[in-house]
Amino acid sequence: MAFISTLLGIIASLGITVGIVLLIMGAIKKKKYKGGMITLVSLVLFIIAAIITPDDLKEKYANQEQSKAEKQHDVDKQLNDDDDDDDDKRKKKSNELSSQQKKTIKSLQNFPAFTKEYKKLNGSTQKKTWDKHLSGKKVTWKGYVMEAKGKKVYVWGGDKYKDQKWSQVKKSKKNEAYQVFLADFGRNTPTLKAGDKVTIEGTLMSSGDAKQNLHWKLYTAKLMSK
Repeated sequence: MAFISTLLGIIASLGITVGIVLLIMGAIKKKKYKGGMITLVSLVLFIIAAIITPDDLKEKYANQEQSKAEKQHDVDKQLNDDDDDDDDKRKKKSNELSSQQKKTIKSLQNFPAFTKEYKKLNGSTQKKTWDKHLSGKKVTWKGYVMEAKGKKVYVWGGDKYKDQKWSQVKKSKKNEAYQVFLADFGRNTPTLKAGDKVTIEGTLMSSGDAKQNLHWKLYTAKLMSK
């Protein structure tokens, strides 16, 4: 039965093809080639072949189609997984810290060393490092009071203090303001004067900039020693 249905299906397919060709030729040459009859008979044979096809053969064909679909799904899934892996690798790589970033972060509690390392970072990396790893961090920095105005105290944190005045440093063409941090004590105003050596704890609020001669800022500052 399976052989007969397959044979009928093949004959029907060929007959339909021949019938359509004859119909087209007849239309072009304006002659009757019985293409319509052949097509009609072939369609009937095709229907008969479909009807007498054994259930097990139908199931076989269905299983084959399902198997093809499952294989394609597996291929698509593998491609998607590969894309996800590539995305993960790119994200991991973008989140990895460079050796210079690590040095900068590690030196955070030592103001002179930190400002030197931070300055070595290029513009985009510097901003990324500040945003993700430095802004809002608590630090304990040492230095010399340059100017004390109530709750705001300007401190020279650089290596060498030579009695510089804030009024001069903030206009310096040597970009000396980068070596200064402003400590905002809020309501707890300390009694300090220029030249006092201090240790101050605070939270990083804004970064200094060597090129633009900008100082650093700490808020919620506390005087640890004087």
